Amino acid sequence: TRYISVSRRVPTIPRGSPPPRDRPAVVTAGGARLPEAPEPDASAASPFRPEPRFLALALLVLVAAALQVRSGYWLGDFWEHAAVVHELMGSPLAPGNPILDLPAPHAFSSPYALGVALVGRLAGLGPVAALAAAGFVGFVLLLAGLQAAAVLLTGQRGAPFWTLLFTLFLWGPSAWEYSGFFHLGSLVLVFPYPPPFGTAVDLLALAAFLLWRRSGGAGRLAALLAGSALVLVVHPASALLLFGFLGAFSLQALPRARETAVTGAALAAALAFAAAWPLFPFFALFRSEIGLFDAGNRAM
Repeated sequence: TRYISVSRRVPTIPRGSPPPRDRPAVVTAGGARLPEAPEPDASAASPFRPEPRFLALALLVLVAAALQVRSGYWLGDFWEHAAVVHELMGSPLAPGNPILDLPAPHAFSSPYALGVALVGRLAGLGPVAALAAAGFVGFVLLLAGLQAAAVLLTGQRGAPFWTLLFTLFLWGPSAWEYSGFFHLGSLVLVFPYPPPFGTAVDLLALAAFLLWRRSGGAGRLAALLAGSALVLVVHPASALLLFGFLGAFSLQALPRARETAVTGAALAAALAFAAAWPLFPFFALFRSEIGLFDAGNRAM
């Protein structure tokens, strides 16, 4: 008759030290030691479930954004975005140029601006109020994407809090106030702009990809393809972040072809949607105006 003995290792505890956490039992069967159970991975639970401290920090930013909306003090490109939304509210299918009296499309007439215009029109809001409301929605999506992507990438439940904290405050005393730089001084001014929404789509699409890698799912794959297509037209600079992540995971997965095929499909969906977008010629504008974009961002 063979016996299976179950023993628990009892470590030596110095006097005055706190008791250790319970460890799984070590099971020996016929002299062979079975491995201990690994520490639980935080991403195994719902990656969208935040810690209280993450919610508290997010609430701080939402309060600051609400105070900004109440003040009505907007500057920079905000008024150009508001003009685009105003034009799309009046003519969503064939808008004119909101700045110049010319038969020329405007590059800000993106799916984001069109969505803000349509929802604002249905809700009876003006373009400024509609943009502010969309900014709050986009910021909540940004928080959800950051929460999920940080947990899935690191397996640590505390990673989203530290990522958000450092993103808001770890810039030094002279941070640039560009719309893609999400420190606290800039974010409360630019949260209605396309970059925060584009980054939110980035992170949510990345989370869908990571969940698909783990356990598959047609819905997750569809979310990745839709997000990839949307972000390229909404904010092309944000698309570089998403496709950089997808490319890195594809290289890591070689020689398996599954991730590479999905990355190629996401890129193809993005390019097809950009080519088909009716409110401005994406590739023509990209070719003809790239010099102006470079000049305006040379400081970076």
